[in-house]
Amino acid sequence: ASLSISWWFTLAFMLVALICPDALTPVSTFLGIKLVSNFVLGSLVMILVLHGLELSATTTRVYRRNRELVSNLAIEAGIKGASLTQKNSSRNANEVRSLVVFPCYNEEKNLRPLVEKIELLKSNCSDTIDFLIVNDGSKDGSREILEAQESVSFVSHAVNIGVAGVMMTGFKIAKKHGYDFVVQC
Repeated sequence: ASLSISWWFTLAFMLVALICPDALTPVSTFLGIKLVSNFVLGSLVMILVLHGLELSATTTRVYRRNRELVSNLAIEAGIKGASLTQKNSSRNANEVRSLVVFPCYNEEKNLRPLVEKIELLKSNCSDTIDFLIVNDGSKDGSREILEAQESVSFVSHAVNIGVAGVMMTGFKIAKKHGYDFVVQC
């Protein structure tokens, strides 16, 4: 509705400028513009810029809602592979839990070596560090490789929403599981 209002305002302004340009003379005189045609052109440019800003804000709002939806759906689908350590109410007060998040988009060639390195890290790290791969809607065989292994935790987005969306998913999972820190690799 707000878009239609701005277009109706633009249409009305253009009609007044075309049919009765003298009606705009007092406004142009007040602003110190001598030529009505320059005033009309400048006003139309300003209206178009404002309209562009409004469209940009609307697009950004829709994109953020979409990113939030994709992230929530991935979390609801559940963490696959190895399970994350659960928050333990009897843990040591000084114990700090960290979640290392690996963004993944079309990494079919790199996933097997990464999983092997994560397995090695897990064997050398304490139980307070967990690893999570967030598959960001890969179009290659990344998802299949992740589903075939059971040693590393992962979630998959249905579509690509970018690194910011991957980190948002990682932060939500970390909060849900009681981690103190999140690290992006």
